[in-house]
Amino acid sequence: KDIENGGEGAPLTPIFHKHLIKSKKIELPACILNIGGISNLTLIRNFNNNEILSEDVGPGNCLIDSWIQTHTNKKFDLDGKISNRGEINEVILEQALETHENNFQKKENRSFDTNDFDISFVRGLNLEDGAATLTAFSAKIMSSKIGFLLKDFKKKNIKIIVCGGGRKNKSLINQIKLNSIKNLIFHDSEDFQINGDFIESEAFGYLAIRSIQSLPISFPSTTGCAAPCSGGKIVKF
Repeated sequence: KDIENGGEGAPLTPIFHKHLIKSKKIELPACILNIGGISNLTLIRNFNNNEILSEDVGPGNCLIDSWIQTHTNKKFDLDGKISNRGEINEVILEQALETHENNFQKKENRSFDTNDFDISFVRGLNLEDGAATLTAFSAKIMSSKIGFLLKDFKKKNIKIIVCGGGRKNKSLINQIKLNSIKNLIFHDSEDFQINGDFIESEAFGYLAIRSIQSLPISFPSTTGCAAPCSGGKIVKF
């Protein structure tokens, strides 16, 4: 239904992020950064209306996971330990970031897809250096996009609550913090008794209930739809 109304169909979880921030009585403005395959950020400025800003902010785990799965029998870089053993290839990193900027500077979409990115630029590096370079690449894109989205709040401290599998990659989180603007205060979701592994699944249960009640789940400032709209057709068995 979102796509039928001109939206991109993603991200759909921001209204649930707003519910979490409100229910935990977190001071505004506040953000939830979800790092899955793709990472997205939700900014909540107030609770009185649907003034929610959300966009995908770049690759999350997708590139790192792909590299690890291609070169080992593991599925991901546990705690970022493989990346921490490697060295970032600065030349390759800068070239990749420049290519990314040239490719996406005209991108008007609010959402990314894992197919928008690939790991070919680190081919030839060893396991550890490739992981380190891909981690730095992902972190720099995220940090840059987050800084752009929050540029109007440079004089105010903002809590960034990190959820999703990527929050467990210590190397990735450290790189994001290192490259971010200084007024951002990062928290693990568990700091607020939020289980960061289940936010997505809980969110879609929440979206289903809102849709049954004909309440909107997506908004022009989240998916780019023409007007707030609820979910699709309700099928009863």
